[in-house]
Amino acid sequence: MFDTASLLIFAGANFVVLITPGPAVLYTLSRTIDQGRNAGLLSVYGLALGTLPHALAVAFGVAGILASSILAFSVLKYLGAAYLIYLGISRLRRKKVAPVTNTGRLKVGKAAFIESFVVGVLNPKAVLFFLAFLPQFIDPSRGNPVIQTLALWFLSQVMAVVVGSVYALAASWFHRLFFKSGGQSRKGDYLAGSIYIGLGLAAALSGSRWK
Repeated sequence: MFDTASLLIFAGANFVVLITPGPAVLYTLSRTIDQGRNAGLLSVYGLALGTLPHALAVAFGVAGILASSILAFSVLKYLGAAYLIYLGISRLRRKKVAPVTNTGRLKVGKAAFIESFVVGVLNPKAVLFFLAFLPQFIDPSRGNPVIQTLALWFLSQVMAVVVGSVYALAASWFHRLFFKSGGQSRKGDYLAGSIYIGLGLAAALSGSRWK
């Protein structure tokens, strides 16, 4: 479906984007430091899966409509920004840290995945990124463009999960500093909440560039 040279160029360019610290990396780091390794890893999976609607939009031509519509782009952008700010305020306002139990870990992990998925879906800049990046590697003579687009998306998100997981595993060391010997601390809440709010404000005030 793809020639080796094009695939290598795609993978290399995508890798450079992924390892460059940006909103997704900051979000993953703050989530991990706040809630631990499992929550950080699940947030990586949620962010990756949240880009699927954007890849489908590119594959079926809907992304062009979004990219050309200032209103549609703005609505998604401000919804995403508002959601990040909401997550940040909720974290800062949390007064009691729940005891660390297996049930608590499951709830935290589930929330981390769902919230991260929503963050990914509400990121219109991902549409613009995929719209600008993926078509450069699509060759209709080599097969169905829709399948090619989704295949490239899948490859890019497998790489995103690998890179994001490395960041999450590294950040888990800082989480252990905040939660020594299973103890509780609000430092993670303050850090994560501040970063979420900062990312939300940055998203609201930014232009059309992503990552």
